[in-house]
Amino acid sequence: MRKVLILLFLFVSFMAKAYDINVDGICYDFTSDSTVSVTYYNRGINEEYQGNIVIPTYISNKGKKYRVTAIGENAFFFSYYLESVVIPPSIITIGADAFYKCGNLKNVVIPYGVKELSQGVFGHCGSMKSITIPSSVTTIGDVFIFDCHRLEEIICKSRIPPTVEKETFRGLKSNQKIVVKVPKGTVNAYKNAEGWKDFEIIEET
Repeated sequence: MRKVLILLFLFVSFMAKAYDINVDGICYDFTSDSTVSVTYYNRGINEEYQGNIVIPTYISNKGKKYRVTAIGENAFFFSYYLESVVIPPSIITIGADAFYKCGNLKNVVIPYGVKELSQGVFGHCGSMKSITIPSSVTTIGDVFIFDCHRLEEIICKSRIPPTVEKETFRGLKSNQKIVVKVPKGTVNAYKNAEGWKDFEIIEET
């Protein structure tokens, strides 16, 4: 009985501290004395994140200013009613499964400055039609766009194809015609790059 009570106490304590602060409807964790990361309300369905969300570059808390530098792991996990999100250029990292199962999210522009896209960032985003990847991104993790069966285009702005994992693009339908748009003069580089060469349509922007 004592063990059950201890476990229950730990569980309640964990759930009670799912985030450090909430500013204007967005939850954050402190990552340093001057930076924060966007996080989730809870580890279940994030019904609180709905509609159109604009992540700010800075937030203020108790008179102090913090720079928003990351979207944490599972931050918008299962935010089914999230339709769009504006990501500021202050963001450097986007964690694993950050937008997993955001079923109504249609278009995302990742800002310049992000260097790595972790695994499963847009997994099961069934309404996703377009993703823009900046030239600053150098690596993309596994199952990045798993089951994004309505995806029509990937706009990749890097002249050097980002390094991808063996299963980065796993989970797309075999008959899904996705157009990969790349900078002028880089089509051949993408057609010869691992992972990217599997796309049938690669064209210059």
